[in-house]
Amino acid sequence: MASENYGEMSGEDMCEYLREKGLGRWADAFKEKSVIKLRELNDGVLVGKGIYQPEDRQKILDSILKIWPAAPKVFNDPIHGHMELHPLLVNIIDTPQFSY
Repeated sequence: MASENYGEMSGEDMCEYLREKGLGRWADAFKEKSVIKLRELNDGVLVGKGIYQPEDRQKILDSILKIWPAAPKVFNDPIHGHMELHPLLVNIIDTPQFSY
């Protein structure tokens, strides 16, 4: 369902996701977008897409936050450069078992 890039979803996947969450009537608002940057999705963006009911906007935003936490962790490595890692991956790396 997720694209190769963390925090992005295709318009088609977003439509499918909204249908699964019982918000399929708003799927057409995202159909035309090729890539949706989930970090940039907020209340104002949803209003701009014609989703005026506050309850529906909140349901959409809450369900997305459950799948994609607020922000990735960013590392600047001298060899690999700028890297964004999913917060779950950072939690795994920080375990004693991983460091051996």
